Amino acid sequence: MGRSKSSKKDQNRPLFSLDVYATAIMLERRDVNGSGVARYPISPFDAASLFSTMPLGIMGIPQNIWCWSLLGGQEFVAMWEPAKIRTLDILGESFEIPMPATLFCGHGVRYWVLALKDNDYPSADGNEKLYFPPLGNIFNDGSVCTGDVVFPQCSIATINEASQLFWSSEFNEHLAGYRVMTDGQPSPSSPYDTIKTWAEAGVHDENALVPTNLYARDIQRLLDA
Repeated sequence: MGRSKSSKKDQNRPLFSLDVYATAIMLERRDVNGSGVARYPISPFDAASLFSTMPLGIMGIPQNIWCWSLLGGQEFVAMWEPAKIRTLDILGESFEIPMPATLFCGHGVRYWVLALKDNDYPSADGNEKLYFPPLGNIFNDGSVCTGDVVFPQCSIATINEASQLFWSSEFNEHLAGYRVMTDGQPSPSSPYDTIKTWAEAGVHDENALVPTNLYARDIQRLLDA
């Protein structure tokens, strides 16, 4: 059955508008003509309930996108990448290195890379411990030192491109200390001799990963660093 013209018009008229401030959320209700008739503060829970029956969502999200949110008007995206053998440019030489699974995260033009011991997709509760990738060019908060590489504005559409730019970059000795464990302690030495042995073994050593103070559920705290 076709919809009447009046029902289409009703669907297109605004029902309310929200203004979000640092300390309050204000709702303004609209009449049939779209004019404001009442304005008052509401709680965050009431604001969320207004959208509970609306078909909101983003279509076409890749399966490996573990987390997406809109923060400060920019997309925050966390993409899970499984453990795999990667072709890495280390100090100008190419190596085939088995690397652990990672969460590759971005917001604006800032990006972070954090490793996971297990190769399973992170759980919904995010209880998985995060580790430093055994590479240089990554700051102590897990953020990528971009150097001369121009990364795109982070979004669901560009996160794969950003990841490819990272993994295809040349890795050097900058920030390369304390990125692998030796005798139970983070080693100040370069991680590259260690991970080159992984190439010979055909598998990475999860016990060589240096832990961070973060779990997967904490990734949005990266923006506070």
